[in-house]
Amino acid sequence: MLYFGCWNGAGHFLHTSDGRSVYPDRARMLGCPFTAGQLDGLFTPRNADQKEEDTELVHVHGWTVLAMWDRSVDNRPGSNAAFLMPGMYDRDLMWTAAERIYPQIVRRLRAFGARQAGLDGQKAGS
Repeated sequence: MLYFGCWNGAGHFLHTSDGRSVYPDRARMLGCPFTAGQLDGLFTPRNADQKEEDTELVHVHGWTVLAMWDRSVDNRPGSNAAFLMPGMYDRDLMWTAAERIYPQIVRRLRAFGARQAGLDGQKAGS
């Protein structure tokens, strides 16, 4: 599984589980049909308000992509994230794999999405 998005700071890149950036040559070696530039915003949910709690699951080129809007690190409109894995999987399996492989990223995404939705008792944007 690969992760596309911000790791510790602004800047959307493709990452392995140890946080290393995956550049196009390495992505090809890993069999990934996408580069970071190709992934940016391509599979995100098609909602005009870009709600972080919405996700989009896509099967393309033999890979499963779970994509979402994400302003947990980079608060600019259009900021997004995605988990990618070779094979065809459902949303639950993708979240389970992401939680196991990228626990710190999933915690951050879920905490921010819950805050934006007002599910944590705090006001959105606080």
